[in-house]
Amino acid sequence: MYEEAREPGDAGGTQAASAALLLIREAVEAVAPNVLPSRDFIAKFHGPEPIHEAQAIAEALRGMFAADERERELVLPGWDEFNPRRD
Repeated sequence: MYEEAREPGDAGGTQAASAALLLIREAVEAVAPNVLPSRDFIAKFHGPEPIHEAQAIAEALRGMFAADERERELVLPGWDEFNPRRD
């Protein structure tokens, strides 16, 4: 099923991707209005494919979060701090 949707020029896969991106766009716009460029702008300056819309959304999301939030690392405790329960 997924392989079929990945074929270039697959109208069903393109329509599904466009529908999903529209939902993502609506969610982003609800949280942060006017952050995303219009679909017409993206199509004119970046390209008409769903990947171009996805790239624009990803770029806007990256810009919404501060660099320190994006680059935060998960620091796990060392073995000396790990005390398993011994029953």
